[in-house]
Amino acid sequence: ELAKVESGLREELVKVDAALRAELAKVESGLREELVKVDAALRAELAKVESGLREELVKVDADLRLNIKEVEAALKLEIKGLDAKISESKAETIKWMVGLALAQLAMLAGILMTLLRVLPGHP
Repeated sequence: ELAKVESGLREELVKVDAALRAELAKVESGLREELVKVDAALRAELAKVESGLREELVKVDADLRLNIKEVEAALKLEIKGLDAKISESKAETIKWMVGLALAQLAMLAGILMTLLRVLPGHP
């Protein structure tokens, strides 16, 4: 009698084990399918984000290139202005130098004329 109960329990245990294994296989299969769906959804979302970031990067790049061109144009204009001021300063310096040189020559001529008049032996 004990052997029959034991045998029945073993059979029942085998059935329960088989049922649990089958249920576990179904759960595992369902989880795999869900994981595949989640993976696909995440990849699609990642692709959208990547695309948006690339578009934003293109816009930022274009803005930076435009800003660089504007800064270059402003610098070129500023350099032209500085070149003009330098040329003007050079011309002004040359005028002053020529004027001072002429004034020195006139002063020297005056000193020589005075010396010639003052020195003995000259009328």
